[in-house]
Amino acid sequence: MIRTCFCILYLFAFLQISLGQTGPGGVGNTGGTSSLHIWLNAESGVFSDAGSTTATDGNTVQQWNDQSGAGNNAATATSSLRPIFRASEINGFPALEFDGTDDLMTITGIDIVSASTTFIVGRSTRNSATRVAARWFFTGDVATNEGLYIEQNSSTTIQGRYFDGSFSSGIGSVGYTDNSIAVATFNFLAGSGSTFYNLGTASTTAFTASLTNGTGDFIIGDDGNGTLSTWNGPIAEVIQYDQNVNSAQRIIIENYLAAKYGAALEENDVYNQDDLGYDYDVAGIGRIDASNLHSDSRGTGMIRILNPSDLGNDEFMMWGHNNGEARATEISDVPAGVAARFVRVWSVSESSSSGTSVDVGSVDIQFDLSEFTSVTATDLVLLIDTDNDGLFNDETGITTATDQGGGIYQFASVSGLTDNTLFTIGSADTEQTPLPIELISFKANSTTNNNVLLKWATASETDNSHFTIERSQNGDAFEALTYIDGAGTTQDIQHYQFTDNNPHSGTSYY
Repeated sequence: MIRTCFCILYLFAFLQISLGQTGPGGVGNTGGTSSLHIWLNAESGVFSDAGSTTATDGNTVQQWNDQSGAGNNAATATSSLRPIFRASEINGFPALEFDGTDDLMTITGIDIVSASTTFIVGRSTRNSATRVAARWFFTGDVATNEGLYIEQNSSTTIQGRYFDGSFSSGIGSVGYTDNSIAVATFNFLAGSGSTFYNLGTASTTAFTASLTNGTGDFIIGDDGNGTLSTWNGPIAEVIQYDQNVNSAQRIIIENYLAAKYGAALEENDVYNQDDLGYDYDVAGIGRIDASNLHSDSRGTGMIRILNPSDLGNDEFMMWGHNNGEARATEISDVPAGVAARFVRVWSVSESSSSGTSVDVGSVDIQFDLSEFTSVTATDLVLLIDTDNDGLFNDETGITTATDQGGGIYQFASVSGLTDNTLFTIGSADTEQTPLPIELISFKANSTTNNNVLLKWATASETDNSHFTIERSQNGDAFEALTYIDGAGTTQDIQHYQFTDNNPHSGTSYY
């Protein structure tokens, strides 16, 4: 009997090693085991009525998929109550548009807890002359009307509120202008002072209230009671943690959301590189004090930064990229000894909450390169624009990468990152570590005549000359079997196959 193993998928089995915190801005994890238990992101989490994974512009939406890993999808059973998907509604990002009459989406069976932090990004188109209040969300027991909600209560303010079934308490209003982008944060703590924020500015008053723990609903765009409290306008992102995030984490998440959606924070704007176009996959670490810190973050991108050596009070490091291609195809702006670098470039802010430059010390930087088929750690070069001239060809690369397993490569104790510097990664040997292939699948199956059929597919290729098919009996020592021509440069899906007519007896690794 011939058994086949293929080393690429073998590595993928360990992909969860050292991934860091992959929640919004790098706070919390998306495996369903952290306090992050709702993450509705219109950019990637919408199901249309047709059941496809991507909604079509102008169509109604039946289900909004949860990205937290907790399975808390928001849905609307009645077609007449469904919001409309808009593909480019808030700073070019998708959002769901609620009509202000009866549109709503509901997460049923959500745990109602005594402490939570909720973030919402949206824009109100409410007509203040005809509507008493517009509620972004309500979470609690609809039957008893006990719960929390955010509402726009005038044409100039929004606020967080608590309703105990008969009496409503406000946390205090924060300024808001109709049709502007809001980044609203509701930090609720039963029995203590709860605070509401918009664009980083806190409400001037807090309130103390109790909340009965149990199971209820999380309703977006309505209060669930059929009143005139429905939301009018687009909502792009909804995030909730089932405990209070600390102050440093709140600031990081607000900066991630503000950078992404083009909103200007009024306070605690610790990431200023979004103004220069580095507003993709923003994440960060930071510290307010010893009880309010966050020192390990990855977020939605491929960069994880951790272990700062000198993270002091009121110090933050945040980073984002320019959405350049994550492929090593730039061959001119590289120093001697580097064959090519990523087109994608990251920028760093190291700042206090007031915008003053700080230094968090050295950090460990990890790159997730698991999508690439061939990587040798000693070929990887970290490039930092230390003189801030926008060029890497006059820099000295860092070549101390170590393989962490699962396609993760780390540069430890990097001290060259400072406020407003750029960095990227390159390869010293593009034959051995080309970094040009985005692999979709790689499969090996034995055939009825005891041959082995290999099939693989790529989503894109850049200057790809060929593939080398290698085989091993022990998964360690490999021999070359053949070369298969690549597609050169293409953004189209390519399919390949090869038959090994003389496989080893027993297990083979490819």
